Amino acid sequence: MASLRELEEARPVYQVPRQDLVREVMVPALAASSSVRCMVGYFESRSFRTVAPGLAAFIHRPDGLMQLLASPVISEADQQAIRDAVAHPQEIIERVAREIFAQARMSEDVLIRQHYDCLAYLLARGRLELRLVLMRTQGMFHPKVWLFADGKDTVALHGSSNATTSGLLYNFETVRLERPWRSSDGAQSVAEFEELFDRVWSREDKDTIVVDLPEAVRLDLLRDGETRPAPTLDEFLAAWRAAHPSSAIDDQPSKPEVRPVRLVIPSHLEWDRGPFAHQGAAVRAWEETGGRGILAMATGAGKTVAALICAARQLESHTPLLVVISAPYTPLVQQWQDEVRAFGVEPLELTELSGDHRAQRLSQAVRELRFGLADVHVAVVTTDFLVDPRFRRILDAVPNSIQTMLIADEVHNLGAAGFVNDPPQRFDVRLGLSATPERQYDGAGTAKLFAFFGGDGPVYEFDLRQAIRAGCLVPYTYHLHPVELADDEADAYERLTADLLKAGFRGDDDASDDRSRRLLVKRRAVVENAASKIAQLRRLLAASGPRGLRHTLVYASDKNPAQLNAVNQLLREDLDVLFHQLTAAETANRARTEAILDRFAAGDIQVLTCKRVLDEGVNIPQVATAYLLASSTVRRQWVQRRGRILRRCASIGKTIARLHDFIVVPPDPTTPAGKSILRAERMRARAFAEAADNAGGEEDPFAVIDSLDES
Repeated sequence: MASLRELEEARPVYQVPRQDLVREVMVPALAASSSVRCMVGYFESRSFRTVAPGLAAFIHRPDGLMQLLASPVISEADQQAIRDAVAHPQEIIERVAREIFAQARMSEDVLIRQHYDCLAYLLARGRLELRLVLMRTQGMFHPKVWLFADGKDTVALHGSSNATTSGLLYNFETVRLERPWRSSDGAQSVAEFEELFDRVWSREDKDTIVVDLPEAVRLDLLRDGETRPAPTLDEFLAAWRAAHPSSAIDDQPSKPEVRPVRLVIPSHLEWDRGPFAHQGAAVRAWEETGGRGILAMATGAGKTVAALICAARQLESHTPLLVVISAPYTPLVQQWQDEVRAFGVEPLELTELSGDHRAQRLSQAVRELRFGLADVHVAVVTTDFLVDPRFRRILDAVPNSIQTMLIADEVHNLGAAGFVNDPPQRFDVRLGLSATPERQYDGAGTAKLFAFFGGDGPVYEFDLRQAIRAGCLVPYTYHLHPVELADDEADAYERLTADLLKAGFRGDDDASDDRSRRLLVKRRAVVENAASKIAQLRRLLAASGPRGLRHTLVYASDKNPAQLNAVNQLLREDLDVLFHQLTAAETANRARTEAILDRFAAGDIQVLTCKRVLDEGVNIPQVATAYLLASSTVRRQWVQRRGRILRRCASIGKTIARLHDFIVVPPDPTTPAGKSILRAERMRARAFAEAADNAGGEEDPFAVIDSLDES
């Protein structure tokens, strides 16, 4: 079953046992769902056998999660499975996987034959979350509601059936199926059941006491209902006081602990005076526009801090507040999460969740804001999530009582058609961040981007030179090394240029169709991967001597793995240098990246080799010398890459950086292709040289540029 919409032909009301609720609804709904929420008076694992085909399909999903609220009346056999899962979760996981599962899968047959072990396993793995509910007054927690969600739709089953074999198959029961797409009444019923479940689950309901499973085991609350009746409120309170003698419980023992979480500007930040006074100027400029606009601030100038200051000041006058921070790459998301924690808030953990669970966690956060359980929530997501339909549905449904704020890092990425042609309008305040927000060769996308965030240009600018003068970044020297393009490489460039002209291409690295863009990438790869760069790099590194190399970065092309492999081989076999590769394979594991950078800072690793990481948000402040084998024609990347290399690093005493660039010279600079190559190379070199400390002095990069004939 692909989705819950395939329940369209199911009955609206089922009478058990005359009509087959399990086969027609329960099994297909479980198979289609990514999450299941259930609240019942009675639960038994024997019911797994009844719905085994659907439950097996649900469990085989890597992200399927079931949440269950039930009374403490549990059979003795199930109690033992629960105690085992709580006391020895890893042992349960290993034993069940070893002894019971066939080929590491929980099959339908296993669910039927070994339902106690399956219960223990699901609890131990965290695939089933069970909380027990007691009433504050006389009576029993006794709803019978199932909520199935597939990421797009949620349906509800409610009536008189408990999660037991008898309730689903044999007892005389009536159950109603609510499908929200069929009527407004159905949609309202589902919404109310969702709100009820979430209210009880999160301990917002004043009539119930909700106890997590480990605590229930510790307090001996599990009862079979026959030899031992369900615990009364007095029994629970007595057990709680005995286990927690220093805890105050008379008011509401299981009331959720609501911590007054606020975004707070760290006291040590000097953001309105001194070297970082530009951050205060940026904050005021954005606030003066009514909370709309883009800050164009150099990498390393503290635009992340400035943005969070904006959010903290926004919270002072607008509560509750939902802040959504978007960043294009996972390393940037992780860095943002660290910065948010420094401002006193634990960001929502969304990056490790699947799309459906990410949306559910965000929905829960919105409800917490709505019901006053939190003043602020901060979600850090990848840029792709902003155009996810699940996110849009949640955002559009946020009530007006909650203020919404978007902070978009590397905001130029949002200028693509997928975002600016249908941007999310529900954000009350909007803040974009980028060192260079203008999209090169895309005036229309740039205009739409500024229109969405407010204005026709940045509301505040602080460029690379200003950041160096202010001391946010270290100064740098720029060293140019001409390298020749081989004849066969020049021929390949000429052929690709001819293909581009046939495709209708007329501009410098500007293409409006996919074929031209692919040809441009191939043509640029010829220049980036010029074979003579490796030979020149060898001469430069050898001149430094293996012992003289330290805190050095070699940045290779991402358009051909051969270049990075050649650099690694050079360091390993020719120069016998201690190096480590730092690519997406390494940065995917944050702990591994940090360990590599720690060794690099200490000098245990002399050279880092990489590709793309300077564009993907990985900070490497320990770099003092960089060799740039690959340079694109995108001006924004020139600024970003320098900004990351020029970050200050007190731990290595970094006061200046040295940038080595390889400028490609064609065999014949008078041909159209030769002129094109040299024009692009000189343009980049001039941009780098303009802010360099050695411009006009010793080893003047402008002297090298002027020596290259472009005529």
